[in-house]
Amino acid sequence: MEGVVRRRTMRVICSRCTRPEIACVCHGLPEVPLSTNVSILVIQTAAEAKCKIGTAWLLPHVLTNCTIHPARGHSIALATLTNCVLLFPGVNSVPITTYEKKQDVKTVVIIDGTWQSALRMLTSSSLLGTLPQVYIPPSPTPTTPLFRIRRPPTDVPGAVSTAEACAFALETLDSAHGEECGRALRHAVHTFSEVQLNFIRSHRNITTQVPHRTERRGYVAGLYEAPTGGKEEEHKQMDTRTPAR
Repeated sequence: MEGVVRRRTMRVICSRCTRPEIACVCHGLPEVPLSTNVSILVIQTAAEAKCKIGTAWLLPHVLTNCTIHPARGHSIALATLTNCVLLFPGVNSVPITTYEKKQDVKTVVIIDGTWQSALRMLTSSSLLGTLPQVYIPPSPTPTTPLFRIRRPPTDVPGAVSTAEACAFALETLDSAHGEECGRALRHAVHTFSEVQLNFIRSHRNITTQVPHRTERRGYVAGLYEAPTGGKEEEHKQMDTRTPAR
């Protein structure tokens, strides 16, 4: 149709959480970011920086002592750090709960990306490889991650989202502020997850036009289907799904 100009409606963006106003998560964030005695340094891969359903972006909205640094040039960010640990379940990693120098830790370094990209970065970085490595020990009872949009890999015990991992690290290492910050981070993750899922479910007439890529790693069958039997039915559906990776 010559001469017809289709104008795309611009979405209103929240000035605080920078999410579309219809999917704002400010009600799940603290009024002001919380202080910590242990700082967080997130090394973020280029692919993860473009991902809209990651959790690392929540950290600066919840914590004051947090920095997100791009993977390229991360050596500059690491060069001046002392008394830091890398939160990564590597071969030489020890449980963060039993790390013998945990009372001396000043900074926790977290690689934000897929497990494959994080491992590649670790093996190719001379500085990251020299940091003491700690990991989150798996819970003795099966638990469902708060962030339900992306499934963690099943071959990594205790795998959770970046923000959930940060919450556990602070609860373990920061005796003064860790408990408060952990609760705030988990609340933010839960809010973001539920807002995103509810938004997608409410727009099924749009999303169903796009075929589901069931072969893709991380695919969760039935994730965007609205539960029909309340919270009990929703939890039942989550428990019976087969992890995709």
